[in-house]
Amino acid sequence: MSNIEFENNVNTSTEFKKPQQKGMIGFLLAKNIVKTPLHANYLLIFVIIASLVSIFLMRVDFDRSGTNKEATQEEIEFVGSEAENLLAE
Repeated sequence: MSNIEFENNVNTSTEFKKPQQKGMIGFLLAKNIVKTPLHANYLLIFVIIASLVSIFLMRVDFDRSGTNKEATQEEIEFVGSEAENLLAE
């Protein structure tokens, strides 16, 4: 039984090709930023959550005392006088 022969030549190479990923996951894998598609997914989810949090923080008005956005007459006159002084120079 030690002389077994096959009709077709079988490629016995142990080299495995990585499946080609597309999009952002493929980019992250190609640049060796992450090692697996799972890590790429985690990184992209983190980026999305961080972006949403930053957008939320930029849109929220934390200064509740400043809800009156209209300028007073004194503020308008002060800004006008400062502008006149700058133009006069």
